[in-house]
Amino acid sequence: MICKTPLLIFACCSVLLSSSLAKEREEDEAMALLNKATEQTDVWSKQHPLSLDAEIRLLQMKSGEIEAAYSMVWASEKQWRSEWSARGYSEIYLRGNGATWHLRNVKDEPVRMMQFEWALSALSKRHKDSPFNDGSKVQPSKYKISSKKIDGEAAQCVETFVDSALMDRVCVDKASGLPLRITNSFGTYEYGEYESFRNSSFPARIRVLEGTYVVLEAKLKMREATPDKALFVPPPGSEETKDSPCADSHGIFVDHTDMHGSLLEKKQPIYPQYARTNHQTGTVMMLALIGKDGSVERLRVIQSAGPDLDKAALDAVKQWRYKPFLRCGEPVAVESTLVVNFELRP
Repeated sequence: MICKTPLLIFACCSVLLSSSLAKEREEDEAMALLNKATEQTDVWSKQHPLSLDAEIRLLQMKSGEIEAAYSMVWASEKQWRSEWSARGYSEIYLRGNGATWHLRNVKDEPVRMMQFEWALSALSKRHKDSPFNDGSKVQPSKYKISSKKIDGEAAQCVETFVDSALMDRVCVDKASGLPLRITNSFGTYEYGEYESFRNSSFPARIRVLEGTYVVLEAKLKMREATPDKALFVPPPGSEETKDSPCADSHGIFVDHTDMHGSLLEKKQPIYPQYARTNHQTGTVMMLALIGKDGSVERLRVIQSAGPDLDKAALDAVKQWRYKPFLRCGEPVAVESTLVVNFELRP
């Protein structure tokens, strides 16, 4: 729009001012919805010990349905213990005294277990004292609000963006303000059957979705606790990692939004001809180890789009290079999730 006359200049200024005010109103409304959801579900800020137990069904597995159990004893933001047990898998994670200890009977944590922890992190990432706080410092640059129905309930959804990249989508119950569904780079999670705990609310049910498929169902119970000191004694054979002076308590895992702008070289994947001919589309999500020099040193597919698309994604991402990540001024290796989308446009 070219504004030359005084009348047109006034009209241009009015349009710009109106647009700016509308954006501010939407941002204020979005922040109010997110803050309400955060405050209502923050059971960690009371600084009293608690325990969390979950009975979990792992679905859509090649080996069939698997039952698993997860437990956490949380003494404070600086001391907690979590434990997994399932057929063929066990894991203990211990935090305390400026270090972490990890004991696992296999090299890599199964994807379904990671998805449950990501669901807890998605719900608690804005809770300062939560053990599931991901430590992300990224601030959204844009907000968008929409309305929809989730399992028959009226919901308001807040989408947050970093530049043009979607960071997450939080859908809250229109009446109560409690989170019903959260979608981020790790997946989609549903929360329900909220129970009161310490004047806050916590879901007694969590579901993890991949597309339209439910891949994990969990029943949760949170209780007051008086932790036994023996729980925080490192188990024999566990691997110890000491905190560095400027490290946070959440380890060196970088959310994909924190990596925004750090990618120096990105090779685009080649769409396999067979997949293109057969109209195959999908999203490949990989767990990656980014080395001290910024190269991708290790990749593991944690959400598949099929063998052909998976291979194309892996072949491309192996050649990506990032600006080295620094901790205490020194380059460090970090883990993160990397995502490649395959879409066919007409």
